[in-house]
Amino acid sequence: MKLMIEGVWRGDVEPSLELSSQRQIRAGLFRRWVSADGATGFPAEPGRYHLYVSYACPFAHRVILARMLKRLEPVIGMSVLHPIWNTPEGWVFGDGPLATTDGAGHGFTRLHQVYAAAEPAYTGKVTVPVLWDRRTRRIVSNESADILDMLNTAFDQVGGDRRVDLAPEALRSEIDSLNAQLSTWLARGVYAVGGARNQAAYDRAVSDLFGLLDRLEARLSDGRRFLHGEPLTTSDVIAFTPLVRFDAVYNPLFRASRKRLIDYPVCPPGRDASTNCPASPRRCALTTSSPTTTTATGASPAGAGSCRRFQTWTSARLGEQGSKTDPKGGRGRPFLMSSRAPCAFLHPKMANVLDRRAPEQDAHSKPHRNNRPPRERTMTPIQLYTYQTPNGHKASIMLEEVGLPYDVHVVDIERGDQTRPAFLALNPNNKIPVIVDPDRTRTVFESGAILHYLAERSGQLLPGTEQERTDTLAWTLFQAAHVGPTLGQIWTWKVFAVEKLPQVIAHFEREADRVLRVLDGQLGRHAHLAGEVYGIADVMTWPWINIVEPKLGLDLQPYPHLWRWFAEIAERPTVQRGLKVPVLPQHAAAA
Repeated sequence: MKLMIEGVWRGDVEPSLELSSQRQIRAGLFRRWVSADGATGFPAEPGRYHLYVSYACPFAHRVILARMLKRLEPVIGMSVLHPIWNTPEGWVFGDGPLATTDGAGHGFTRLHQVYAAAEPAYTGKVTVPVLWDRRTRRIVSNESADILDMLNTAFDQVGGDRRVDLAPEALRSEIDSLNAQLSTWLARGVYAVGGARNQAAYDRAVSDLFGLLDRLEARLSDGRRFLHGEPLTTSDVIAFTPLVRFDAVYNPLFRASRKRLIDYPVCPPGRDASTNCPASPRRCALTTSSPTTTTATGASPAGAGSCRRFQTWTSARLGEQGSKTDPKGGRGRPFLMSSRAPCAFLHPKMANVLDRRAPEQDAHSKPHRNNRPPRERTMTPIQLYTYQTPNGHKASIMLEEVGLPYDVHVVDIERGDQTRPAFLALNPNNKIPVIVDPDRTRTVFESGAILHYLAERSGQLLPGTEQERTDTLAWTLFQAAHVGPTLGQIWTWKVFAVEKLPQVIAHFEREADRVLRVLDGQLGRHAHLAGEVYGIADVMTWPWINIVEPKLGLDLQPYPHLWRWFAEIAERPTVQRGLKVPVLPQHAAAA
């Protein structure tokens, strides 16, 4: 295990030592945001930001594609780390066809130096992609989904191609829903298959993965060009980067071997991947590497296995985006794939494997100990019972953050739905939110319990060390015992009460000032409530701070650290989507 501990690079950490496995995976996410107007503290400016990526990483590949699709090469620089990351120094820069020197001009030779420069006491994994702010020498984000969204919109006023919108507003809800599935069951799902430690875990992961692939196949069988019809969207980009690696890497090496991608028949009529597809090997440099040698080769269409690897709906469809005629009269550049951007990371031993074997004779096709047929299983959506309140928003924001599928049931508390027998059977305390997890036959009420359950269920936003768990528990309980009740009393007496009692209102406003100063002090010492990493305590508290000014008429300006934290989280797309849940009944919306 290679990671940094308190700012020191360690290439020899045992998985069971010093950090829990969950912290090793999740710690150290940077979730700042570039915005067009600069309200987040990171304004979109040409030449200010730089990407650190590697062609070996499917998550970094998303960002490479988005940068090319939006034609942001003159606006955002990019440096490429060597695809062999399993070295004593981890990800390293180079000077050759597969890696570059540090193009940001700081002279970094190792990626962990970037993290140390941004956060001298950083603890966690060192990963790509990284969106780097050259001016402040800070990491803006190392979360690929966030960077993808930023590249799509934030830079349109400073050189981005406004004609390309990877997330049209009319399709946003559908895109977000599909992206959550793609992230859970495909992008991370292949690693769940490869990392399964027992037969039951393997069966579940394989069933989830191929259940999604079957649904994608059905979705494309109506002849549509892309997953959402005609426009290419972030869903296509997120799906493409693992799928282009599927037959060469995940199927044989990760044992995702129920099917190969080329066994799915959907492909544009008349398109031959070896000659016409702009994403074919003629226009895509294949990255092949081993611990001792690394080369980049433009594979010939006649090369063994090369055509079949790319004869998929993904390469054919996504490749079409790069073959359109240039407005100036020339042939459009294949900007999804090009010799400047190798698209796949292929071990030399895998170069011909797809042509050498028959699926039924593949030695890798057996799951861990036997070859019993995996049971069919896809995750049933979580059932969320909620309303437009701060407590309701905790659950919807958390579901958006972790990417689990969910269905929404509106509990109209203005008409007393929470007192009806059907709802009381879910929560005898007649309060929203409530979630029901059909797959585990679990019903969970109380917003704090819901957040902890969803974190455990998804393996996300979990605290890692014992100290982090203690801090997270303390600050979630602080919200439940002080923030919510105090602000809720102000809401009751200042907004809803027929008789306004000035003494009562003044009492709770004084208590609110005390509570907000406690939060401000904590956020003056740490980026987030339970430490340096965004987590459950932030999701628990933010929806109540969101009503302080517009609903309660209080001012957040006296609490500068709290304001900074509030504004940063408000920019998160997951938070913005969660605030829209549920759609209000007509009478409530009109009110």
